[in-house]
Amino acid sequence: MSPTDSSISQQKTNNPPHTVFSYYLIFAIALLFVLPFESVPIAIPQIQVLPFTTFAAIFVFLFFFSTRTFLYRSSPLTRTVGVFVLYAFLMSTVAVGIDTWIFNAPPDRILAWLRQSGALAGGTILFLILRQILSRVSVHTIILTILASSALPLSFSLLNVGWHISYHPLVASLIKQIRFAFVKDPYFFNPSRASGFSLEPAHYGLLLVLIFLPITFLALHKKKFKGIAFVCFIAILINIIFTFSITTHILFALFLILCAIYGVYRRLLLTLLPIAVILIAVFMIFLPDNYIRTQFDFIFVGGKNDTNITRLYGTLGSFLSATNSYTIIGYGLGGTATHIKNILPDTQLRQSFIHTSWENMPNITTLMGRIWVELGFIGFILFLIIFFTAIKLAKSLTREYPSQEDRLLIRIAIPSLCTLLFATMLQYGSFALPYLWFWLAVIDSRYLSLRFLQKSPT
Repeated sequence: MSPTDSSISQQKTNNPPHTVFSYYLIFAIALLFVLPFESVPIAIPQIQVLPFTTFAAIFVFLFFFSTRTFLYRSSPLTRTVGVFVLYAFLMSTVAVGIDTWIFNAPPDRILAWLRQSGALAGGTILFLILRQILSRVSVHTIILTILASSALPLSFSLLNVGWHISYHPLVASLIKQIRFAFVKDPYFFNPSRASGFSLEPAHYGLLLVLIFLPITFLALHKKKFKGIAFVCFIAILINIIFTFSITTHILFALFLILCAIYGVYRRLLLTLLPIAVILIAVFMIFLPDNYIRTQFDFIFVGGKNDTNITRLYGTLGSFLSATNSYTIIGYGLGGTATHIKNILPDTQLRQSFIHTSWENMPNITTLMGRIWVELGFIGFILFLIIFFTAIKLAKSLTREYPSQEDRLLIRIAIPSLCTLLFATMLQYGSFALPYLWFWLAVIDSRYLSLRFLQKSPT
């Protein structure tokens, strides 16, 4: 029996230890397995994104709460997350009250506040549930489950490769039907770009780079998984290429660079990097008419499109508006919908954001930009403190943890978190998406497990 498993059996709860552990194992496998599904495939009014993992975590939380098996143990990371969430809710409640009762904001202001507050609440619940569950689950289980969960979207996206080879309408139709079945209100059907079960290719790229790729690197260090992990890496690389997303390719390169700088899997990178470069070069040469080429044409010939504008000005425009609006104080969660003219005075820029979101509730597309605009300078600093605390805690755990397997998991979490932080400035747009909370929960779960093992006999 592993040390983690023995500590589980010693936990004092209302249920027998083996029953509690079986619940944790089942819930861990279920939550990790549905990570590829960005939104539940059911239409819910006024909700655009409801990730399957976050949706399921709410029910797991209710189960734990009703059976009195939800255990809250404080940690440095949980406290920083708690301060950020508490500040966001309190200042946003005051802000929506001022907008509604003093400035007579339309009803959409309250609806926008409820949507953003609900997303943050769902993400927070996911974080709390994952940290508790993963603290009682082995690294082996985490790797195996995520590798299994990657099989379906990676295999499905190979149809996009098939379409580029054949240009057959039947392949395009098949891609469309599958996405219609698994993705709620899918607005992206183009067979020329891989998008898995995400709303669009750039969102799928986040899953590939922030979750699948780090776990695959981890699996390559285990003899049992080496063969399947190498196949998985090649599939991930092909999927990254076929997203034809500049953002995804930037994040992919950044993740590899950070791994090399931090010294994570440096020898492995020296082996895999030439393969990646050759594959990318081959596909770009033989597929010259792709979306990346289109985007570069827009950039270098001075053209503009909504994608480029919202990516660039989602963060940059929000910070630049600090001198001519109240963004340094914050308009509160959902406040962008009412104060978009103050945040983006330029009519053309504003129309690009409105065109890529709901017209009556326009939003800033990047999470970092939205935090600055809606939670102000204080919220922005508190958000950065979460990442600083997580990285500091991870570095401490790599020195203290007795298990090499766990140390490798914690080490790969550091470049993953740094890449995620950069991603929040490029596109990452919702507190509800699980990629934001996954690595934070992994680090905190290892902290809980270590402290619990230190206090209990093995």
